[in-house]
Amino acid sequence: MIGPYLRELRKEKGISQYALAKELNLGRSTITQYETGDRMPDYGTLLNIAHYFSVSTDYLLGNSKVRKIQGFIPLITFDEDYIPSDHLHIFQDPASAYQPDELFYYLVPDDNMIGARIMKGDIALVKKQDQVENGDIALVSVKNEKAALKRVYKSPDHYILHMDHPHYQPTFINLQDVEIIGKVIEVRFKL
Repeated sequence: MIGPYLRELRKEKGISQYALAKELNLGRSTITQYETGDRMPDYGTLLNIAHYFSVSTDYLLGNSKVRKIQGFIPLITFDEDYIPSDHLHIFQDPASAYQPDELFYYLVPDDNMIGARIMKGDIALVKKQDQVENGDIALVSVKNEKAALKRVYKSPDHYILHMDHPHYQPTFINLQDVEIIGKVIEVRFKL
C-alpha cells in the first residue's frame, strides 16, 4: 500500500498534496486517494512518484525498506539504424541487481523471436556485453542492418544468427561483421 509511504515522503519534502499533484500532473484528489489507500497509481505514475522522491517503487509499495534508487535502466528502440548513444533513453525504471550503466531496455519491434516467446511490443532487458555463450539470445547489430534480437552461436570464423521463427533460416555472418550489443536477461510483456 502506497499511502503511508507517500504521505511520509511528501511531508519530509515539505510539500502539500496540491503542490505534489501539480508536479506530477495529477489532481489533488488523486494524491488524497493514494494517501488514504482508496486508489492505487498505475505503473507509470508509480514510477513518476518514485523518481520524484528518488526512492524505489518497492519502497513506495512497502516491499522494501531500501529507499534510495541506485540508478535507472533506459529503454531504447532502434527505429533507426543502431547508433550507440546516450540520447536513446525513452523510459526509465529503477535498477537493482546490476549497475545501471550495464543495462537497458529494448522495445521488441517484431515477432522474429516468437519461438522464444518474445513478441512484438515486449520489452527485453539487455545487459551490455560484447560476448555471449552459444545459444544465448542477444541484441545484435550486423553490418548495414538494424539491431535485432537473435539466438547466437559462434564458430571459429563466423557467427550463426538464428531468429526463433519458423519462416526464417539461420544466417552465417563473418565475425568482423557482427557486433554483440548485449545479452537478453529478461523479457517483460503485458497481459
